Amino acid sequence: MIHQHSRIIRRYYGSQVMDLILTAVQEECDLQSSLIFDTFRDSREIDRIIHDIKNYGYPILVNAIYRAQENDEVQQDDANLISLAQVANLVVEMSSMMNHWAMYCKFFVVTWNEAIKTEDKTQAIYPKPLLTSTFMGKIRQILTKDFDTLCTFAVRRTLEKSYLMENIPELTPQLSLCVKYLGMVSKNIHKSTNQSLLSLIPEDPPVSSMIDDVLMSLNMIMLHALSSGEFTTIKSMISNMKRLIETDFLNILKKKLEENQPRANTVLLNSATIRNIQMQQQPNSFYAGSQTGSSANLNGSRSGTPDVMGGSYLVKSINAAININGTEEENSTRLTNFIITLNSISQFQSYLEKLAENLITKLEKDNLLFLDDQQFSQVLQSFEHDSKTTIELSVNLVTSAGTTETPSVQDRIKVIIHTLSSSFNDKSSKTINSQLTMMFNQVFRTKLARLINETFTDGEYLVSSDRSSSLSGTSGSIINFIKEWNSLVIPYLTTMYKSNFLKLMKSIVKFISSSLESKIWSLDKNCNELGAAKLERDVSAIISEITKFDYSLRNEFIRS
Repeated sequence: MIHQHSRIIRRYYGSQVMDLILTAVQEECDLQSSLIFDTFRDSREIDRIIHDIKNYGYPILVNAIYRAQENDEVQQDDANLISLAQVANLVVEMSSMMNHWAMYCKFFVVTWNEAIKTEDKTQAIYPKPLLTSTFMGKIRQILTKDFDTLCTFAVRRTLEKSYLMENIPELTPQLSLCVKYLGMVSKNIHKSTNQSLLSLIPEDPPVSSMIDDVLMSLNMIMLHALSSGEFTTIKSMISNMKRLIETDFLNILKKKLEENQPRANTVLLNSATIRNIQMQQQPNSFYAGSQTGSSANLNGSRSGTPDVMGGSYLVKSINAAININGTEEENSTRLTNFIITLNSISQFQSYLEKLAENLITKLEKDNLLFLDDQQFSQVLQSFEHDSKTTIELSVNLVTSAGTTETPSVQDRIKVIIHTLSSSFNDKSSKTINSQLTMMFNQVFRTKLARLINETFTDGEYLVSSDRSSSLSGTSGSIINFIKEWNSLVIPYLTTMYKSNFLKLMKSIVKFISSSLESKIWSLDKNCNELGAAKLERDVSAIISEITKFDYSLRNEFIRS
């Protein structure tokens, strides 16, 4: 109405009356908006819903973190609780209400300053009618608090439900790829395979279904919070969401890690897993594209058609390499759950970073007028204390960006949004690092020490001139090392989140480097000149093999 009639008003009455007309319009707007707002709260029974939510103790989350009681007992406590669908509808309605109010306020500010012909457009005046608006008071004192309560409940309740309905994926597809690669490695032990290790890294590593559920809820809530145009609401929501994901959510995942900590010398690729892979494959599918003519087994020998479905051909070969037995299946399940939980934390870190970027993009695109809540309160108190005060609230209508010394409200919102991701990453990375260290000690340390000792025996490097001619090729001990090394490490390459695997590899390579150094020094009196040449070739072959994941790992073997 104001936009359509402003030119007529200016033409016949002059721009000087626009502030009077705008004030009158705002008074009527306050009456109508307040009536609609009160009716909305009564018809939706907001007070009752807020009361029920505040009295809900989230027993499922408590149980998930502290294991205080069984799940079937705690589910009875929330039988009559408000549904998430109803809460989501209320969140949408409240966000829409605040969003329309924010857009209206920005239009009002622009029109007001055009009427009073403010020369400095970077320091426009926020009109008194909006500062003292009755509806503005309801927004800031009532609606934002209700919105905060509903949004926080929505995410926490989603976390509870996602925990109860969690789906843990199998690692069979990833381990199937691992088995196929191990077959090619064993067949082509004297030459490198054509398949790149990068192709074994999962693009979408297996994670808990909770990750997507929580992220979708978090994304919806934060988008609605940004749309509100209320700086107070955005600060409060980000603070609440940080607390929720860094305590409730992360603590649930920590608890899962504690419950599934791998036992000593557990293996990921066991007999049962291999049989499951075989049952899901057509005969000879493991070898498609990797052989011609007669089939080749994992040890490089050739025979007739392998007994893939029966399992004797493939299972015996891999079991010999990784030295497992059927009793380890339960421990392998623990290790599987452990890896998936680590993947879940890392994947959630990545999702949060993308979420923060998307929120900032939306903030810039919406271009709403955000007010500094403290400045608003100070100026409003001045008006309430003295209606004739000359103190004014200045806003910038030209740009939302400030400077390093004086950041704008939008700049501060961007910083706060980034903390949603950075703060969680800092806390969760400590968990990941400590758990990877534990995993290395439990699963890899003993096996690697044994492998190094078996590869470098005392008499291996006292080489006579008679034997020197037979040492031109790769020694049997190195061939065995490569087989066992790949059987030990490749299952984790194909199942773990890439950054987690690389961190694990750094621990592994650091241990091997130290062990190799100690072993080489111990061979001082058991190594002659010809043996030294053989030792150099063997060490070089091992370093080349274990650093093919990441060339920079070679730095661990450099001594000044």
